[in-house]
Amino acid sequence: MVSNLNLAYLHMQLEDIFGTDEWFGSKNILFVGDLLQLPPVNGRPVFKKISNKLVKNRLGAANAVNIWKETVEYDELTINERQKGDETFFKMLDSVKHGCLTDETIDTLKSLVFKVSIQKKYKELESEGTNPPICLFSKVDACQKINELMLESLETEKIELACVDVVDESGSTAKFDKKHEKIRETKRSTKQNSWFRNCIVFSSRL
Repeated sequence: MVSNLNLAYLHMQLEDIFGTDEWFGSKNILFVGDLLQLPPVNGRPVFKKISNKLVKNRLGAANAVNIWKETVEYDELTINERQKGDETFFKMLDSVKHGCLTDETIDTLKSLVFKVSIQKKYKELESEGTNPPICLFSKVDACQKINELMLESLETEKIELACVDVVDESGSTAKFDKKHEKIRETKRSTKQNSWFRNCIVFSSRL
């Protein structure tokens, strides 16, 4: 989501480009988005007023204005296209979205809690169809845990490989050559160990 500060930056940039003090350079702007999603990282929602302190420090202005309230005409899209084929699921998501959980929604969510390990549930879902299930996690630690569990469940021999990431943006080839030599030394040392024949790398990033 765009923060209220970024909205102010957008207005000021268009104001400067088109040489006018009208909102957004006197241009029509169409905003499309979900106002109920999480707020911007290190920012406030676009529809919130910017604090006077932030306006002074970031924009060099004296008074704060709620740009969203002053300029935007709001129209809500009410037709749910994504879940229109499942009214029960749609109503459940709608109650969660507004933070007004009904007893029916709570009971439904409780009934969906796994009573077995994630690993076992994954295997059950995998056996039901041809496509393996997709696992979504809110934190990297949980993703790392399921990766470890899936690795442990493999019937093949476990192989580990030491990896070295090198990113050089200084433009100095001498530094890069030195790091590259270290990588070559690492590769030579790993070849001396027979258990460095193959590798399986699981990467988790959210």
